[in-house]
Parts: sequence; structure tokens; C-alpha cells
Amino acid sequence: YYPIGLGKTQCRARSSSTVAMKYRALAIPLLFSLSLLTACGEEDNPQKSYSRNDYLGTWTCTEESGPNAPQLYSVEITAGSGANDLFIAGLANQGQGFVLQAEALSQGFNIPLQTVDGLSVTGTAVTGDELSPIDLLFDLNDGSGVQTTEARLAR
Repeated sequence: YYPIGLGKTQCRARSSSTVAMKYRALAIPLLFSLSLLTACGEEDNPQKSYSRNDYLGTWTCTEESGPNAPQLYSVEITAGSGANDLFIAGLANQGQGFVLQAEALSQGFNIPLQTVDGLSVTGTAVTGDELSPIDLLFDLNDGSGVQTTEARLAR
């Protein structure tokens, strides 16, 4: 028996389109779920990791903001005795005798709070996808207050 007004052919056509609609209704959430799984996967291009030796050498420091910006000078980064220890000479355009201790990280380095030649200094340096340039943010205090400087180290 078929519903009133529908013949055998019309009923088959109607039931097959109903089945197709049910599959479409299930397919859309399934495709959406799969796209979420793909979006939450590992990064295709993870950030590079650097070792202490990658930071060694002469860098050009460009101060972009801060009390003495803009200014350009050389900074020399050398290895300390520990596996991650660095020495940074010449930061803040104080000359090569102004040497700070720092710790190498996989994406930059950290300058812990220290006082050299009457200046208290602390800072952080961060690399991007490439080693150069390095973005550097450091604070200096000569006793009159903290002065923040944004700089960029490049080879």
C-alpha cells in the first residue's frame, strides 16, 4: 500500500530523496568535526630552536625607542663558562668595557637583574623564525628611575 495520491514510482523517488537528505545531514557535522581535528594538529612550521653558540659574535644594535633612541652601535656576545652563559659587551652604547651576564635560551636570551658601573640592568631578547634580527627589551636604572629601551640586534 502506498500513501493516498502517490503511486509506486513517486513513493520510491520520495523515499530515496529522504535518505539522501539524512546522509547530507550527517555528512556536514562529520566534515566539520574532521576539520577541527586537522586544525588542532601539530604546527606545520614550528619555531626554530637556537643554542648558545648561535648568539656568539658581533651584532649591530639599533635602539628603536628609549631615552637615547635612535642610536646604532656594536655589541659583542661571547661565551661564558656555563653551557648557557653569555657575556654581552657594549649594550646601551656604554662601550665594550660594559659587560653584562646573560643566559641563552632556545629562542633568545635573558639578562638577569645586575648592576654594572652603577647601572642596574635587566632585559629579555627574543628571536623570530630566523636568528637575526633579535628583538631586545631592556631596563636601565642609573638611580634616577627605570628607563626602558626597545632595540634590535642584527648581523
